[in-house]
Amino acid sequence: MFEQLASNLRKALSNLSGKGRLTPEIIDTTLRDIRRVLLSADVNYKVASALVKEMSEAAKDEKVLRTLTPEQTMIKVVRDVLTGFLSHTPLEPDYHSFQKPLKIMLVGLQGSGKTTTAAKIASYLKTEKSFKNPALVACDTVRPAAVQQLKTLAEENGFAFVGGKESPFENAREALNSGQEFDLLVFDTQGRLHIDDEMLEELKKLYGLIQPNLVFLVIDSMYGQEALNVAQRFNEETPLDGIILTKLDGDAKGGAAISAKFVTGVPVIYVSIGEKVGDFDLFEPERYVSRILGMGDVLALIKKAEKELDAEKAQEAQKKLLEGKFDLNDYLEQLREVKKLGGLQFILDQMPSEFKKFAGVVDDNILKRTEAIILSMTPEERAHPEIINGSRRERIAKGSGTTLQDVNQLLKSFYEMKKFFKKAKKLKKRRFGLKLPF
Repeated sequence: MFEQLASNLRKALSNLSGKGRLTPEIIDTTLRDIRRVLLSADVNYKVASALVKEMSEAAKDEKVLRTLTPEQTMIKVVRDVLTGFLSHTPLEPDYHSFQKPLKIMLVGLQGSGKTTTAAKIASYLKTEKSFKNPALVACDTVRPAAVQQLKTLAEENGFAFVGGKESPFENAREALNSGQEFDLLVFDTQGRLHIDDEMLEELKKLYGLIQPNLVFLVIDSMYGQEALNVAQRFNEETPLDGIILTKLDGDAKGGAAISAKFVTGVPVIYVSIGEKVGDFDLFEPERYVSRILGMGDVLALIKKAEKELDAEKAQEAQKKLLEGKFDLNDYLEQLREVKKLGGLQFILDQMPSEFKKFAGVVDDNILKRTEAIILSMTPEERAHPEIINGSRRERIAKGSGTTLQDVNQLLKSFYEMKKFFKKAKKLKKRRFGLKLPF
């Protein structure tokens, strides 16, 4: 997420490494570099200027100058200013304060990801906020296949669907007349490639008909400055309550996230970070800024692990490892757990930049290759890898479409891992003199 912005910002700050003390001249030079970085990331120029001015005042605080190194000082200043700038209280609306059904209207340009977001926010509110009966309402009857896409998403995720009419107004009325059948209605509205008066007029009429509790603007994070123009226009016609940034897993510069609140007065509340319905999360400024400054986002990894992974399987695997009973079937199972988290690259992306340097380059193709190799083994070979001799290795390599070297490397890594845990168990016993429960 926003790797270019993160890399350039860290580079600007790393120039302070080794400086004896932070002088006004060094502060000014560093802030000029930071301003250039922000502008190159499509941050609105007024926003960049306001941020740099605030950073300058904070950096020249005498207390700060006396207690930290130059690099530490500027990292702290940038972190505090950006976090304060992006923060808003509360982070998200109190959904249960509204009378049911809760009515959420999504607006945005065509291609911004509104239809997918409709399913994502319904899933999020069902899982995180205990809404039991969400319905997706098709109010975009202009875009080809929009209604069918929304219907498919509803069916795949167990949501109700309202969209049998050709008119968006008729579909909206049908949903509104459903009484207490649903506790959540998410209205997917029309979008076009560019803002025009006809589209805005329809949105205003829909807004008047639906009288939504909340209106969220869905913005493609790769739009850059254009995203802010879009936000301003929509906010004039259908007053916004929050912004949802989509496609953060793409090559986004990051400027929209930083500028949106300043330009529109409307905060970013949620971010969409992938294609799956579950790839949707609360926008938490501290975590976002930590990632930009290379401090990682381990909390995101923990949250995803809690949601995706089977805790009992993990405990069982740990027990087998320490007992020396861990075989290639278990190895394959753990490999698939890593894939559930998003792969090696996703895990590495959540780590601090110093850890990334230590880890080096990762290749998610390794996971695919390893899985193919293990699946080419017989059940006996997976359970007893010690029987895999030279001829078996050649057969496994041929069957998996890999090389003999790949097979040898996998088995070597597997045995080294078992050896490591065997030593760890002995060390623990020796150090603490305890009888372990495994």
